[in-house]
Amino acid sequence: MNNKKSDVRKEISLKVGHNMKKTREGMQMTQAKVAEKVNALLPDATFDEKTLRRFELGQVSQKITTMYLIAHALGVSVDEFLSDEIEKMMK
Repeated sequence: MNNKKSDVRKEISLKVGHNMKKTREGMQMTQAKVAEKVNALLPDATFDEKTLRRFELGQVSQKITTMYLIAHALGVSVDEFLSDEIEKMMK
């Protein structure tokens, strides 16, 4: 069962990352520009494009606070990243 939870988490991370990348590319922003905007929101932050790339590829799970900062930097709601998963759960 623990393996199944891990698989579900990985699938969600991949989908959220895909949506994050799709949103960023739709706004014609580079990963570096998004990282710069996230760091401007939190002066002590050390968020970089490598971290964003790992999120977008689903290599690491995003904390909701990190998703919020990225969404804010892109000028969208966190719902943009989660909408597919929320719709899937409601079916």
